[in-house]
Amino acid sequence: MHRTRMFNASLEEEIVFSIETSKDLPVSVPANSSYGKHQEKKVYQQMKSGHVLQNFFDEIKMKDLEKIAPKQKGIVPQSVKEVTQILVDEGLVECEKIGTFVCYWAFPSQATIMRKRQLEELDGHISNLETKVNELRDEIVVAKKKKEVTEERKQLETEIHDLKLKHQVLKEKLDKLNEEGPEAIRHLESGIAKARDDANRWTENVFAAKKWCKKKFNMEDKLLNTQFQIPPDLDYMD
Repeated sequence: MHRTRMFNASLEEEIVFSIETSKDLPVSVPANSSYGKHQEKKVYQQMKSGHVLQNFFDEIKMKDLEKIAPKQKGIVPQSVKEVTQILVDEGLVECEKIGTFVCYWAFPSQATIMRKRQLEELDGHISNLETKVNELRDEIVVAKKKKEVTEERKQLETEIHDLKLKHQVLKEKLDKLNEEGPEAIRHLESGIAKARDDANRWTENVFAAKKWCKKKFNMEDKLLNTQFQIPPDLDYMD
């Protein structure tokens, strides 16, 4: 177990570190930093790497760390304080002001507890997803049962088909009754009356023509009927 303190008691802006270890710190980067997300993650991982953290095992000033880190990992000097604050915000590093300087320290248990908490949250999320998956599977089973072709369903489909045929037959009968209903009968009677009147008018014309022929040519009624194919029983219709 390594315990190192980095400090500068003469300057308030200098940062003091006390770190036991770094192997349990999870790799994660908040999205609200002033640096780009990709750059933050890169710097964050570099700060956690063994080469840089080895500098914390001996007393070192922040300004010295900002000189060493860029040489070891190419980290921008200004990023050292930035990423340190990220570690504090995540709860992986403790922070307390002591006199004119600020002290930072971390314990392996903190990272372990945080990782355990994250795992519990993930387990809860997975449990919720599994519950939803099971519910969907149950719904699928129910839906499949509804679509199964059972004997009862076949019988119902046959009855529905027969009822549709009966409905069609009854509809045709109803249409026929409507055609032969009172209105149709009145229309038919009107047509019959007109046909009778027309027939009587032509009968009248035939009788008038026969009368004229008899008088003009002195012809008998029987001869006229034969010559012009006039039925001898021709008469008016009642």
